[in-house]
Amino acid sequence: MEKAIPTLCQLLGSKTISDVNESIEFFVVASEFGLQSAIIGVRRMLVLIWSRDTAVRDAVVEAYKELYLDPVAPNARYAPYLSCRKDRDLINKTTRSQCLLF
Repeated sequence: MEKAIPTLCQLLGSKTISDVNESIEFFVVASEFGLQSAIIGVRRMLVLIWSRDTAVRDAVVEAYKELYLDPVAPNARYAPYLSCRKDRDLINKTTRSQCLLF
């Protein structure tokens, strides 16, 4: 799986919308399963929020919502903690140039 990350990151920039959407979905699932290098693709998805295609923008918004606002938690009490921890990890691992996108 680790070897597929660079190829899937390239597919995030594809002209074919289905390639982009499938790559986004892969990074969401890989991140939920704890694949450490999935964060590379998750961070690269940030740029796609300004895509001209509404389907891509919507997919990115849903992906971030699923990963950071409504994470899968073992119980209801753990969900807020998990959400904060994931948000912190995303912010800590984001580069300065990625922060400037906002």
